[in-house]
Amino acid sequence: PVAASFREARMQCQVLKKKEGSKDFPMEVKALEARLKSLEGQVMRDRITIIKRAKEQRHNSTALQKNLQDARQQMHQTMAQAADDVIVLTQKLKSVEEEFAQCRVDRDYEKMSFQNEKEIVKAQSRDTEEQLQKARMEVSELNRRMKSSNEEVKLLTKLKHDIENEAKSMQERVDALQDEVSQLKSKNS
Repeated sequence: PVAASFREARMQCQVLKKKEGSKDFPMEVKALEARLKSLEGQVMRDRITIIKRAKEQRHNSTALQKNLQDARQQMHQTMAQAADDVIVLTQKLKSVEEEFAQCRVDRDYEKMSFQNEKEIVKAQSRDTEEQLQKARMEVSELNRRMKSSNEEVKLLTKLKHDIENEAKSMQERVDALQDEVSQLKSKNS
């Protein structure tokens, strides 16, 4: 708009030169001066506005550069922290993998030990079963012998009673014979 106003003012100046000496000339000069004064005011206002905008843009540019620098610095810090976190997580992952591998080895060892112990217990169980079977057979044999011995004891006990009875009976006869012998002796004397 200012450039258009200046063009218009130039055109008025050219028209005014042609009218120089006419009776309307002083009034048109005053109008042109007022117009120029208005244009000067407009130019000054525009200049102030442009300077203000340039200052704001410089301020905004400085603020943007500072924000950009802060953002870069924060990004570098974030990347450094992320790299540190990755290192820590990698170490933790390695540690977990090592523990897992050790657990797997321990599990396999325990499984193998369990199988070995299971086989040992089975063998011991078979041995114990065989010993138990042998002991049962021995007990059965001992029971049979004890039964046979009990029958022999019964027979011997009966035989002892019979012998005792016979001995008692013989003693009574011997006593009776001695009495007879004593009576015969006393009769003969």
